[in-house]
Amino acid sequence: MPERGHAEGRERGGQRGRGDEDPGGREAGHGGRAGVSEAVAAQRLRDLVEAGVLAKEPYREAGQRTRHEYVLTASGEALVPAVLALMAWGDRHLPTPSHVGLSHARCGEAVSVAPRCAAGHEVAEDELVVTDTRRT
Repeated sequence: MPERGHAEGRERGGQRGRGDEDPGGREAGHGGRAGVSEAVAAQRLRDLVEAGVLAKEPYREAGQRTRHEYVLTASGEALVPAVLALMAWGDRHLPTPSHVGLSHARCGEAVSVAPRCAAGHEVAEDELVVTDTRRT
């Protein structure tokens, strides 16, 4: 398994973010899509790099100058289930749900997040038990 999410991201078509193709953020830049200024988007990306969630890596397409893209680190990949759960919560509880959805690249079905035990069973809220995992 690669240390960072970018090699798998190429295959999945997800988890890669090139933040400098379009200075105005209209095409691949992050600012235009997120509804924030380029300065705010750039600062947020720097913060995520500093926190170890993203890594900034150079890439170069044939005949083009070297640019940078943001890829998930192992720490960032570990956050994906939490982000998916927050997206689902927002869709259910906010007055204006997002118009963004996620689907499985292979079959096209919607992706959802649900608690599961180590044996793979889906666990209902009333079946969750808080346990002390410290070793004595």
